[in-house]
Amino acid sequence: MSRDACAREGDVATAVGSATWTDELRAHVRDCATCREVELVTSAMMAAMREEAEEPLPDAGRLWWRAQLEARGAARRRSMRPLDVAEWVEPLVAVAVALLLLQLSGDRVVGVLARLLPGEATSDVVQLALPAPVLTALVAGVLLTGVMLFVGLGAAFARDR
Repeated sequence: MSRDACAREGDVATAVGSATWTDELRAHVRDCATCREVELVTSAMMAAMREEAEEPLPDAGRLWWRAQLEARGAARRRSMRPLDVAEWVEPLVAVAVALLLLQLSGDRVVGVLARLLPGEATSDVVQLALPAPVLTALVAGVLLTGVMLFVGLGAAFARDR
């Protein structure tokens, strides 16, 4: 790359662009490295511009159609966002409500289990083995396992994911 400037660079660039060369300018380009470089770069740029102009533009109808499809898809994704959030929040709320109900009525559940089992000694053993907090933790574990299984299977078999 030449670092020297030449007063004829503009004339060379104009000659390349308009294809109007004089004999005197051709002789100058043969002797001047800077002007040879200007000719080379200008020729390459003109060729690139011609190639770009030859590329056909895409059909406007097809572009519009694709834009409409993309806009519909974006609108669909935006409208489904609240449902997607609810899909994940709903099981958590259900587990929280179940835990709250178990906490509030844990003693009754233990009593019902004790009555279902025959014999007086068995009901005392059930009440000793399953106090309300232990029963709450046990049922909570079963509920969480069920929710995780339900959500995991739902995600695995969902067609849109």
